[in-house]
Amino acid sequence: MFLNCSGYVKQAQSDCSTYSANGKLTYANRFDIRSDSFRHVDSKHNYSPSQEYTQFIQRMNSQIPYNTNGKLNAIPIITYHNLTNNMKDYNKMASTITVDLFAQQMKYLHDNGFRVLLLNQLGYDPNNNVFDIKNVPWSTYGTTTNAATLVRAPPSSPSNIK
Repeated sequence: MFLNCSGYVKQAQSDCSTYSANGKLTYANRFDIRSDSFRHVDSKHNYSPSQEYTQFIQRMNSQIPYNTNGKLNAIPIITYHNLTNNMKDYNKMASTITVDLFAQQMKYLHDNGFRVLLLNQLGYDPNNNVFDIKNVPWSTYGTTTNAATLVRAPPSSPSNIK
């Protein structure tokens, strides 16, 4: 999720306004927060749990290039749909994750300094039509440049954090 909604290559927009200048609903806006839901089965691939884990790590760290100079510009927001202990269910349902894979992902996030943010910590500035992170005690989060709704703090107290 780009906090200013302007980083989407296929869905170009300049801010998080609900409608574009021509009145069309925008791709990302205050009512349509973009999240990443992992689908390991689709027309392009069928990932094994270990391949899905690799994809997870890449996607969680994909915001790093956008969060520079102490400014938080992008955060991964992830969505889970179904958990199972059964590999048959995993292989059959695209949005299902095994309990073991979920635990492995949560361990990666924990071990790499990611922290959960509550939805009420994702703010919206209606004057500038951008999102921001609020009410986060960054001193307890470390000093790396990753962010997420499982969040890592930027290197200094960013100006867009309230």
